[in-house]
This record gives sequence, structure tokens and C-alpha cells, in this order.
Amino acid sequence: MDIIKFNEAEIVEPEDFTALSENARDDFDENAAKALGWPAHYSSFTVSQAADADSVTIGIGRYYNGSATYNHVEAEDLNLEVYKPLVASDGRWVALLARANEDTINKNRRLETSDEPLNSSEPVTQSVPKVITRTASITVQLGEISPTAVKPTIDEDDCCIAFVLLKSTGVEDIVASEDARVKSVYEIEIRLQAAEANIANINNSVTTIKTDVAGIAQQIEDGPPPWLTYQLVRGQAEIREELDMPDEAFNYKSDYGLVKDFWDLDHPNANFRIMEGIRFPYVNMSNDRIELLDAASDDIVIYDNKIVMPAHDRVVRFELPKGGSEQNLSNTTYSVLTAIEKTVSYESMRYGETISVCSNQAQWRALRGRNVGELVYINGQEYTITKKEKPHSGYYGYNLKRIIRYTETKTYTDYITTEVGLTGAIYAQTFPCSQYGILLGVQLYFTHVGSTGDVTLCLCEVRVDGTPDFESVLKTATVAHVDLREGWVEFDLGAVAQEPGNRYGWFTVTTGNHSISMTTGNAFPEGTSFASTDGVWAQGSNENDLSHRLIMAEFKNNRTVVPMEPVSLENGMTEIQMAYAAVQTGSASLSWQVKPVGTDEWIDMDGREDNPLATKPVLCAYQAVLVGTPDNAPFIILDADARIICGRMGTDMVAITEDYTFEETTDSVSLVVYMDEFDEVHHTVAPKLIVGGSVIDADAIDYKPDRESDTRVKVTANFTLGAAVTTLAGRIDATSDSDILLPFGESIQINAF
Repeated sequence: MDIIKFNEAEIVEPEDFTALSENARDDFDENAAKALGWPAHYSSFTVSQAADADSVTIGIGRYYNGSATYNHVEAEDLNLEVYKPLVASDGRWVALLARANEDTINKNRRLETSDEPLNSSEPVTQSVPKVITRTASITVQLGEISPTAVKPTIDEDDCCIAFVLLKSTGVEDIVASEDARVKSVYEIEIRLQAAEANIANINNSVTTIKTDVAGIAQQIEDGPPPWLTYQLVRGQAEIREELDMPDEAFNYKSDYGLVKDFWDLDHPNANFRIMEGIRFPYVNMSNDRIELLDAASDDIVIYDNKIVMPAHDRVVRFELPKGGSEQNLSNTTYSVLTAIEKTVSYESMRYGETISVCSNQAQWRALRGRNVGELVYINGQEYTITKKEKPHSGYYGYNLKRIIRYTETKTYTDYITTEVGLTGAIYAQTFPCSQYGILLGVQLYFTHVGSTGDVTLCLCEVRVDGTPDFESVLKTATVAHVDLREGWVEFDLGAVAQEPGNRYGWFTVTTGNHSISMTTGNAFPEGTSFASTDGVWAQGSNENDLSHRLIMAEFKNNRTVVPMEPVSLENGMTEIQMAYAAVQTGSASLSWQVKPVGTDEWIDMDGREDNPLATKPVLCAYQAVLVGTPDNAPFIILDADARIICGRMGTDMVAITEDYTFEETTDSVSLVVYMDEFDEVHHTVAPKLIVGGSVIDADAIDYKPDRESDTRVKVTANFTLGAAVTTLAGRIDATSDSDILLPFGESIQINAF
């Protein structure tokens, strides 16, 4: 700031006096602009309701525009009537803006008019520019008229001192514009002191938090890692399934894609299959009966229009000859018996380029034998466990990359049975089996044929105590009364597999007065004859045995090829699934071969990498290969339930679970999906949730390779829901750029936190 000095005896020029004011104002402006730097701000202004309902009173104040200061030196009333809305329900906000003005004020001053040398004074009064003043004026910026009025937007270069709400009745409200108000140093000091106090508290809190976090970090290091926690939850879910715990609500649910219970296959957006895993759906498929290409071939023999066996002769393998005594078959009280006739166990085979083995097969044990029905259920065949005791273990099989085959552990299964009602007297004979073979019939020696009554013979299993099990029948045969005669009479059983080390029995049921030959003196110590009066308990004899012959098959060839009707599928097939009943005991084996169109050789159905279905043939021939010995060979039952499915899968999958209800509400959910045969170059997978019918995408998805398999990946999707829920469903969206290279889901786990 400059100092204008008048210490010397000088003649003062007029501009020297003007410089006094200019220096003072320039210094004030410099301080306001550089030190304080308020752009478009105001101070001291007040706005209040005037006596007039349509006016406001604006008090004195200052306006700063960054480089200069402007004064509003007198209070004034501002009438806003012209801006009011006309409709009573409407309103309008207006902004009062400060505007900068610079004016020159003239004042009357006496001016000297005489000439020099000044001998006398001749002053003249004249109006001259005297004061250059900066003033602030007020202008109005209008907002929109609306029932829900909104304040107008203020340009950053404008200074708004207040907003006024106008109604049709006048001024309704006045709101100061605090953002543009200059805060005094004292006010800033008070605020700064409060901020410093808060910062001190924050520093103390942060120090405490850091100490606590350090302690928590140490505890976390001592605790299990997150991946182990996931494993524990997963293991707990498996234990729940295996122990068949009550179906209570938990905040986690795990499923292994083995059975359809947890999956909503009827959902309008569902597009998937459950077959030992969560699979891509068929885009095209056929479901046909397995049928012979040449039923009249000399290489095979067909029993009951369905049992297909290699060609053979019928020979007597064992004979207990006619004895000197006889047993009347109707000398006891008649009984009513409901026998349970078993069926030959089913086999299931899945073969093709798109067949992949699921590692969840071990979980079948937790499902109480459910695999028997799930693995071969392709044509509506019912599978019902009739035995009261715990069912046997189920299937064994071999699993390679491109072929999965399951075979029942028992030749005759308890899962598919037929009830047979029998009425009459019951006599039985047991016998052992020392080698594999196929029993075709049993011959009895009749010594007397009564006037009426058919005779039914049932081949049955034997209990551990050696008594015949009348409720576990392998085959039945009935000879009508008209066909009965004295001498050897054969009961044709079709074909029944016999296994060494087992004991079998046969029993007769009749209402006729017939007699059969019986030996005495324990002529057959390996077996025992029995009589039953109630169809449940049987009394054995230490002396007598019933005369009988066992008719067995003696096969002509050790290897027999049985061609089947070819199968076809429009636009080609990538996999084949077959289900059929078959017997292959001991060294006997049943295998299959295929010859797709364009191939000259028959190819074994095995796990070879150059799978013939990789070319997606539209037509494929196939044949069964039966290998055995002269005494034992496999056979297959081609009934209506013997089916072959040809399929080609699509490249999109949408798998949806049933709704699951948690024990507690949650707004944070994790969905964990294990995908096998997954290649991130060709495949995508996106776990989602369905809540109240709405599909919710994950906040984040993490892909982590599995430690045990190079082809398996763990996909974890985390969700934060907008509101807490109790019930939701899981969804898995997956795609592939190939209908040959396809991933599948091995399991899904839903965790609610």
C-alpha cells in the first residue's frame, strides 16, 4: 500500500488527493481477492417478510465477486407480486441475486476562475464528478411454477443471497443461501475447534480400532482359513444327507445332482437334465425299443418272446430218479400264498463323445439305493423296494471318459417284482448249485394224476436256515391238467441263471389230487424236501426227497453276435444310453459294438478317445456280443422296457432348484457350484438367484481351480440382496461354443449369512 506524503512545501496536484482513495481501495480489493478470495459470495445481507404480503425487505450487506467488493448501503423493499403463481395449489421459488454496479456521483464544488497572477478570487460553483462508488443491486431469477416447486439452479458465477417461495397468497417462505454466505473468522475458528475436537476423537478411535484389528488378525491367523470353513459346511451338508437327518430348515443347502428332488424341472425357464450331475439338455433325442435285426436267426433262441439266448441244447444236468414211494400233493389243508417273483436286474450304459464321469457317485450311498431307479429310468419303469430289510448296495460298474456302465450286484433284483397269488397244498425240494449255468426247466415224475387241478411249480431262493423262501420266487411255470400224465413232466422255466455256492428250491402248488415220486432213506443228502400248510413255515424231512430232474442249457458257441435294429437321429447323435435287463454270471460277458454310418468296422463301446460318435452320425448300427462257455452264457431280455436313447445336447443350460427356505432371514447369500470338464476358453457359467420370481445377478463371481482335478473348477457367486429374505432358489446359467465339448455341474451349495 502506497503512502502519499505532503511533508514538503509543495504545490499539491489534484491527482495526489485522488491517489489517496485509489490506494486505499486497491489495497482493500487486493486483500479481498488474494487473501480471502470469496468468489460470488455475500455478507451481512438479511431478507425478511415486509409489511406487504407480496414483498420482502432486503437489508444492508456486501457482495464479493472475487476481485472487488460492492456495498448495499440501504435496506429496500422488493415487491414480488408479478412473479406469484395464479393457481392456489401451485408454487414458485425465486432466487434473489446480487449484481455488481459501479457509479460516479457528481457534487457541487466551487472552482477558481481568475487568471494568474491571482490578485483576486473569483470562485464559481459547478457540478463535478466527486465520488466513484461500488453498489450491489438485487435481481430476481425465476423458478418453474409447479405444485411441487423446485428451487432454480444458480450459475457458479452468480451470488444468491436467498430463495423465496411464492404462493398465490404472497410470500410463503424465505430460505437464506448459506453456501454463498461469507463466514467470519470467528465463526471459522469455532467450526475449526469443533472439527479439531472431532478429529482428535477420530484419531483415538482409529488407534483403538487398529489395536482391535491387530488382535482380530492374530485370532484369524489362529483360526481356520475360509476354504476350510467352506469344506466344513460342505461336509456337514453331506453328513446330513447320509444320516438321513430330519428335513429341518438350515441356512445352508447342498445337493449333488444325483436325483431330481431338489430341482425344478417344470420351471418355465428350466433347460437342463439331472443324470449323475447337472447336465446340458438334449436339443434332439430319440427313445426307441431295443429290437432284434433278425429274430429268426439260428444263432439265438428266444423264450417268452423276450429272453434272447445263444443257441443251445437242452440237457439233463442232474437227476434224482424215480423212487419207490410217492407223495400225494393234496393231502394237506389248502393254503393261500402271495409269492413275490423277482425280475432279472437291469443294466444301464451311457456311451458317446459327450459322456463324462461324475465324481459324486460315492454320494449314492446316502440315498438308500435310489441309484437303481435313477440310472435306468428311461421309459417309465417303476422301481419299488419290496424287502423290509435294508436293500443291498445297488450297482457296480466301470466308468471311463466316454462310457459309463452300471450292473446290479444281484442277478435277480428286489426292486422290480411281481406278486403271484397261489392257492393249494405246498410241497418243496431244495438243491445246491456247484457251477454256473442256465436252468431251463424242472421235470417231476408223476405217479398219479387226479381228475382235476393244474400244477404250478415255483423256483425260489433258500433262506439262511435252509428252508425255501416262498416269498422270493425267481420263476414260475404252470402245467395245465390236460397236459399232466404219469411219468416225467417238464415245467418250462424259460431261463434262470444259477450261481455256484447258492442253494435253490422248487415248490409245487395245486388243488388237484396228484402224486409224485419220492425217494426214501435220505437218497439225496445235499437237499431236503419240505411241506407247508400255511405258505410261511415249512417242515423238512430227514428221510424223503422228491424225484426231479434239472434241465440246463448246453451252448453251441462260445461267442455269439446279435445284431439289433439300427438307430437314427436327425442332424446326428453324440451319445447313446441303453437300459435293459440282462444276466451275465461268472465268466460270461455281454458287451456292445457300434458301427456309425460311414464306418466299415464294428467298434467296441469303450473309453477310447477316437470315439466314433464324435462325428455326430445320423445313423448307427449296434450289436450285442455274448461270450461264455458251453455251460454258461449271458442272456438279455428285450421287453418293452429295453430302451435305447440317442441324443445330441444343446449349447445352453439353465438349471433351477426348487425354492429353499432358510431357518433365519438373510440379505447376504453365497452360491457355490462345482463344474467339471470346464474350459474357460469354450465355456461360461454364471450362478444366479431367484427371489420372488426375479432373477438376481451376482455382485462378484470367483473361479478357482479344484485341487484334485485339472478339469474341475469351483465357482463362487456372492450376492447382497436389497432386503432380507427367507426363501429363494438357485439358478445356474451355462453356455458352450461346442455341442461336443460340454461341462456339467457336480454339485451346488447355497449358503445364507
